[in-house]
Amino acid sequence: MQTSTYTTLIKSADIDAETESSLSAYAALFGRVERKLYASLCADKMTANERKRHFISTYQISARQYNAVLRTLTGKLDSKRELDKLYQVDKKERIEAISKTIERLRGKSDMLSKTGGVPSEIQKLRFKAHQKSRYRARLSTQIEKIADNIGKIPAMCFGSKKLFHKQFFLKENNLNNHAEWLDEWQSSRSSQFMVLGSKDETCGNQGAQLYVDNNGNFRLSLRLPDALGGGRTELSGFDFSYGKSNILAACAENERRRAANVKALTRSSPWVKDRKTGELRPQTKNEVLANYGQPLTMRFMRHKFGWTLAVTVEEPAPKVIAGCYEKGCLGVHVNADHL
Repeated sequence: MQTSTYTTLIKSADIDAETESSLSAYAALFGRVERKLYASLCADKMTANERKRHFISTYQISARQYNAVLRTLTGKLDSKRELDKLYQVDKKERIEAISKTIERLRGKSDMLSKTGGVPSEIQKLRFKAHQKSRYRARLSTQIEKIADNIGKIPAMCFGSKKLFHKQFFLKENNLNNHAEWLDEWQSSRSSQFMVLGSKDETCGNQGAQLYVDNNGNFRLSLRLPDALGGGRTELSGFDFSYGKSNILAACAENERRRAANVKALTRSSPWVKDRKTGELRPQTKNEVLANYGQPLTMRFMRHKFGWTLAVTVEEPAPKVIAGCYEKGCLGVHVNADHL
């Protein structure tokens, strides 16, 4: 099995004002909880269960919604750690290359000094070697800083450092005033949210249920956090231009789980050994339905024309087909900006 994500654009024209307000409020709450959770991971000394209970009660969100925030934040932190490893390798390679350049420049300047070279040229080479040495020292400091942070929670700027620094150069970034930058900054920090799915939940997702009518049209029912008044908001009028058949198959699988006769399946299923006692026992509901259902995880991302909906499904991995040169081959010319 492999995990695939398919996206579609829900245009603003297909979203009424109340639904748009609900999506924006959900994204703002999700972003705020995510930042507070990051601060808690860095500073607080609560256990994982204590932290979960605290956030559920404080921000009036469900356990699944908290898990979605935690999953999103964990993914960002893991990505940052992997990037730091790549940066560390890259900087070490740069140091090796610069060290060779410094050695070459110094050797050339020493040779010119011994053979009576032009003083200005010698000075130029020595100055260039000096500047390279300064750059090497900066790289070494950066590597030490990365090494010191190994095992710690990486530093993060929610909203991106690039956008954060725009407030100091408003004119250069075509911003009229600081208030305009602040709107862009807050929008960037509240631009997406995730709804975690599970195969044992209705439609594969407790918080965002995707339905398909007889005509193959999609409809999504989104559960709002209690902090936003609870209830649900509906989305319709969207389709998937790519991956639709896979999403339809996942929805059909969830409908198959919903319609399954658990009692009949339990009677016809063989008994299994209990892990603790070792005695034979009937299978539980989840064990009987282990091969039924499909988790559907949803991610909503703000788009200039509306909202992008990304649906993650599990599907069989394609078979690897090995060819042979006797059947011909395709040559690909790889360029900097095109193939």
